[in-house]
Amino acid sequence: MPALSLNEESEEKSIIATRTIRAGETLDRSLLTYAEGGTITEIEIVEIIGQEAKKTMYAGTPVTKADIGPRTVITRNALIVLEFEKGPLLMTTAGRALDSGASGDVIRVMNTESKRVLSATITGENKARTQ
Repeated sequence: MPALSLNEESEEKSIIATRTIRAGETLDRSLLTYAEGGTITEIEIVEIIGQEAKKTMYAGTPVTKADIGPRTVITRNALIVLEFEKGPLLMTTAGRALDSGASGDVIRVMNTESKRVLSATITGENKARTQ
C-alpha cells in the first residue's frame, strides 16, 4: 500500500513516523513528519491527526491508510449505556460490548439484564443505540 502523502508546493512528500507508535495510540503532529519522495497524494496530514494507530509503526517508516483508522470509543468487554429507540420512546439500560469499535460502527452488545445479544450502533464514548 502506498504511503500517505501531501502535495505541498508541487513537491510530493510521504508522511512517516518520527518515533515508534504503538497500536491504539492516538496520532498527533509530533508523531508524524514528511519525507521526500512520495508518489501519491492521498490524504492531508490534518486528516490523520486524532486518528488511531491500528498497528505498531516504527520510526522512519511510511504511514499507510491500513495503519490508521478512527479512534476506538468502545472496547471489547466494556460496560456501556445501551439505548433503545422506537418512535418517540427512548429507553436506556446497561450493556456489555462484545466487540470494539469507533463511532458509527455496528457491534454486538449483550443486555446485562436479559443476557440477550443485540446489534447496536456506537453513538459515542461507551454508548450504543439499537432499534
